[in-house]
Amino acid sequence: PRQTGGSNEPDLQGSVGAEMLVSAEITTSRRPVGTIDKRMRTTLSKLNGFSGKRFYFVRTSAMATRASTIVKANNYAISVVILGGCRS
Repeated sequence: PRQTGGSNEPDLQGSVGAEMLVSAEITTSRRPVGTIDKRMRTTLSKLNGFSGKRFYFVRTSAMATRASTIVKANNYAISVVILGGCRS
Protein backbone atom coordinates (compact mmCIF):
# COMPACT_ATOMS: atom_id res chain seq x y z
CA PRO A 1 0.00 0.00 0.00
CA ARG A 2 1.00 3.57 -0.68
CA GLN A 3 -0.43 6.85 0.48
CA THR A 4 -1.95 7.57 -2.90
CA GLY A 5 -2.26 5.99 -6.30
CA GLY A 6 -0.37 7.30 -9.27
CA SER A 7 -1.93 8.75 -12.41
CA ASN A 8 -2.55 5.26 -13.78
CA GLU A 9 -3.73 3.53 -10.60
CA PRO A 10 -6.33 4.15 -7.90
CA ASP A 11 -5.54 4.54 -4.20
CA LEU A 12 -6.83 1.01 -3.60
CA GLN A 13 -7.31 -1.95 -5.93
CA GLY A 14 -8.59 -5.43 -5.24
CA SER A 15 -8.10 -8.21 -7.74
CA VAL A 16 -8.18 -11.95 -8.18
CA GLY A 17 -5.60 -12.98 -10.70
CA ALA A 18 -5.88 -10.58 -13.62
CA GLU A 19 -9.50 -9.63 -12.83
CA MET A 20 -9.93 -6.26 -11.10
CA LEU A 21 -12.81 -6.51 -8.62
CA VAL A 22 -12.61 -3.18 -6.76
CA SER A 23 -11.06 0.23 -7.42
CA ALA A 24 -11.28 3.06 -4.90
CA GLU A 25 -10.10 6.58 -4.25
CA ILE A 26 -10.22 8.43 -0.93
CA THR A 27 -9.97 12.07 0.02
CA THR A 28 -9.50 13.66 3.42
CA SER A 29 -10.53 17.11 2.22
CA ARG A 30 -13.41 18.68 4.13
CA ARG A 31 -14.89 21.11 1.59
CA PRO A 32 -15.10 20.96 -2.22
CA VAL A 33 -13.92 24.47 -3.05
CA GLY A 34 -11.34 25.78 -5.50
CA THR A 35 -8.51 23.38 -6.20
CA ILE A 36 -10.22 20.61 -4.21
CA ASP A 37 -13.25 20.73 -6.53
CA LYS A 38 -11.03 20.60 -9.62
CA ARG A 39 -9.02 17.72 -8.19
CA MET A 40 -12.25 15.86 -7.36
CA ARG A 41 -13.40 16.09 -10.98
CA THR A 42 -10.06 14.73 -12.21
CA THR A 43 -10.00 11.96 -9.62
CA LEU A 44 -13.55 10.81 -10.38
CA SER A 45 -12.82 10.78 -14.11
CA LYS A 46 -9.71 8.70 -13.50
CA LEU A 47 -11.59 6.33 -11.17
CA ASN A 48 -14.35 5.84 -13.73
CA GLY A 49 -11.77 4.41 -16.13
CA PHE A 50 -10.92 1.48 -13.87
CA SER A 51 -12.55 -1.95 -13.83
CA GLY A 52 -14.63 -3.56 -11.13
CA LYS A 53 -16.81 -1.85 -8.56
CA ARG A 54 -15.68 1.72 -7.99
CA PHE A 55 -15.85 3.67 -4.76
CA TYR A 56 -14.99 7.25 -3.80
CA PHE A 57 -14.56 7.64 -0.04
CA VAL A 58 -15.05 11.05 1.57
CA ARG A 59 -15.22 12.32 5.15
CA THR A 60 -17.88 15.04 5.01
CA SER A 61 -21.40 15.37 3.68
CA ALA A 62 -20.33 18.45 1.69
CA MET A 63 -17.77 16.36 -0.19
CA ALA A 64 -20.28 13.54 -0.69
CA THR A 65 -22.87 15.91 -2.11
CA ARG A 66 -20.43 17.45 -4.58
CA ALA A 67 -18.97 14.10 -5.62
CA SER A 68 -22.46 12.66 -6.13
CA THR A 69 -23.35 15.62 -8.35
CA ILE A 70 -20.27 15.04 -10.51
CA VAL A 71 -20.91 11.29 -10.66
CA LYS A 72 -24.52 11.79 -11.72
CA ALA A 73 -23.76 14.54 -14.26
CA ASN A 74 -21.17 12.35 -15.98
CA ASN A 75 -23.09 9.09 -15.65
CA TYR A 76 -20.18 7.47 -13.80
CA ALA A 77 -20.65 4.06 -12.16
CA ILE A 78 -19.06 5.15 -8.87
CA SER A 79 -20.46 4.78 -5.34
CA VAL A 80 -19.74 7.77 -3.09
CA VAL A 81 -19.30 6.70 0.53
CA ILE A 82 -19.03 8.87 3.65
CA LEU A 83 -16.66 7.22 6.09
CA GLY A 84 -18.42 6.38 9.37
CA GLY A 85 -18.33 8.99 12.09
CA CYS A 86 -17.02 11.73 9.77
CA ARG A 87 -20.14 13.67 8.82
CA SER A 88 -19.14 17.21 9.81
